Amino acid sequence: MKVWRFYRLSLIFEYYNRPILVPPIIIINHMFRIMRYLVFKKCNKYKMANEFKEKNDDNENDRLNLFEKMATERYLARSNLRERQKLNTRVSRTAKSSASGETAFLRQFVEDLSEQSSQQTLKISQLMEMLVKQKEGVHTRPELHNIDEATNDDHDV
Repeated sequence: MKVWRFYRLSLIFEYYNRPILVPPIIIINHMFRIMRYLVFKKCNKYKMANEFKEKNDDNENDRLNLFEKMATERYLARSNLRERQKLNTRVSRTAKSSASGETAFLRQFVEDLSEQSSQQTLKISQLMEMLVKQKEGVHTRPELHNIDEATNDDHDV
């Protein structure tokens, strides 16, 4: 916000110091400036008045400084509030998007777990059947080999 004020001030200075006359007749303006400079130099009054400078007493300067400090603090408070609001909206958006992403992840995780548990249940039931057959005396070698494979599969998961 302050940047455009500096540009504006430089533009005002530029047009204030610009000669009034057009270029062919500008020599008159330059001669007038030289004469004015010499007169002020001769009279030792070269201290030219600055039309852009304000002269204030101490009371007015204190009041303006106080006003400037208050305006600065108000501006900083507003900008901090805007930043916090932006941050809060970003956090809420992120939370919403991550919540939907997390729920999809959790759903997939639960589906994988249920599939693994159903496979484990199937393997356990097969093992139970084999153990029951083994206790009943229907003991054959290929089934024992299958039991070993089923227990090895459990360790792989």
